[in-house]
Amino acid sequence: RTINENVNVGYKPPKKVGNLFTNTKSKINKWDKSGVIYKVNCKGNIFGECDGCYIGESSRKLSKRIGEHKSNYENRYRGIKNNKTALITHTLQHGHSFDLSDPEILQTEQNLKKRRFLESAFIQLHAPSPVNYKRDTSGLSSSYCDILKQIKTNNNNKK
Repeated sequence: RTINENVNVGYKPPKKVGNLFTNTKSKINKWDKSGVIYKVNCKGNIFGECDGCYIGESSRKLSKRIGEHKSNYENRYRGIKNNKTALITHTLQHGHSFDLSDPEILQTEQNLKKRRFLESAFIQLHAPSPVNYKRDTSGLSSSYCDILKQIKTNNNNKK
């Protein structure tokens, strides 16, 4: 509202309590996140690069799960029975190594069933790159597979 030609009057709402505080939550370091679906890229070997990746899920902190992958990698030649993850199998068959120093968190989900579904969906979306065993997607309905293939096709067409 104008009082005279040099003075304008306007309404300014009072400050709200929420505006007085900044976001007081500190960001969680990716290594400390739990309930994650993650991706680890294959680095290949001295003869060439590899487009492969491993997609996994864990209810525990990412640092704990990646630590287990590192331990499995260090013990890969010892013939330990439970050391047969798809990541280690790919390493042994092709002489490749994975970049365990920089996993990518694809999504977080605390519910186990939802997290396993999402893991399967991400394996499908990244196909044929994942080195995961085929059984990792066996619980995924063929209807979902068709939808995911369509999403992947649409994403590739946009590039």
